[in-house]
Amino acid sequence: MNLVHQISLRNEMRILRLTKELYNIDSGDFRYVAYNDESMKEIEHILLEDWINGKPDILLSRIKQKKNNDIIYDKLLYNSLSFDVKVNSKKYSRACFELFDEGDYYTYKHNKDTHNIIVVMNANKIIYTFPASYIEDVVNKRNIMHYEMPNGFYDKEEYFWDKFSSEKKDKNGKKLFFINPEILQQRLRDYIAYKNTNADLTWFYFNAKILKIDKEFEEIDNCENK
Repeated sequence: MNLVHQISLRNEMRILRLTKELYNIDSGDFRYVAYNDESMKEIEHILLEDWINGKPDILLSRIKQKKNNDIIYDKLLYNSLSFDVKVNSKKYSRACFELFDEGDYYTYKHNKDTHNIIVVMNANKIIYTFPASYIEDVVNKRNIMHYEMPNGFYDKEEYFWDKFSSEKKDKNGKKLFFINPEILQQRLRDYIAYKNTNADLTWFYFNAKILKIDKEFEEIDNCENK
């Protein structure tokens, strides 16, 4: 297991330890998605430690991992929810979002209102959670009349910046967008109320909150030049 994978695993496991505080859901109700048998060895070692609210189940799925499903919550009536954990360096005040470039549209390639991005901001030690479809709306400037973004939101770099993303595409065909997470959090309720199509997601965000943590997560800087 390479160093980047090890750091990612530790960060994801740390999120699982915080689910009660973040979402009022025990960690034992979530499933952790492992990439392969090598990952399992490290995960099993970590899971030998004490867990306050139950140990998460392990799902071995290369396909789901490649689709950025780090964590799954499937104890719901209709749909399962998936989560991708992203840790932002303390050097940055805006959150980095990586979306696939479809030419005239940017997407996470997930079913609408089932995938979520867990955003760890080391700069101010705050964890946010956003529906991926909400981020798609903001990036694609779609349905934004419902969100009442600040004046000049797309023109002010402290709010939104896609200049660098228009110049950079990684090997997976993704582009980077850098957005102020505080603004996203302020308008999240509008998305849930007006545009969300998933009753399970509505229920989830009724309990979800932002969380102030006492120390930084480990960093992997995939969003250089922010």
